[in-house]
Amino acid sequence: FRSHVAPAIDAKAWLPFLQTVLGALAEDGPTLVLWGKIAEQLKKLPETAGFPQVASEHPYNLTFIQSAQMQSLFGPLYLLRRQS
Repeated sequence: FRSHVAPAIDAKAWLPFLQTVLGALAEDGPTLVLWGKIAEQLKKLPETAGFPQVASEHPYNLTFIQSAQMQSLFGPLYLLRRQS
């Protein structure tokens, strides 16, 4: 994090890296979980066209917890269950 640089500017710097990673993941076809406005812009990349995608507000927003889409995605993982 650099307080003097807008997050969108930093996000652009990651673009070539993300395109390479997405190309490598294309065969496996994992679901892309896109959180926040910057991540949602990845939908515009041709490399993301073949991936299933789930988009939501950034997790720091309280509405994220109430998102039916995110509950459906993460619910089966039981992330808040205590291990005995």
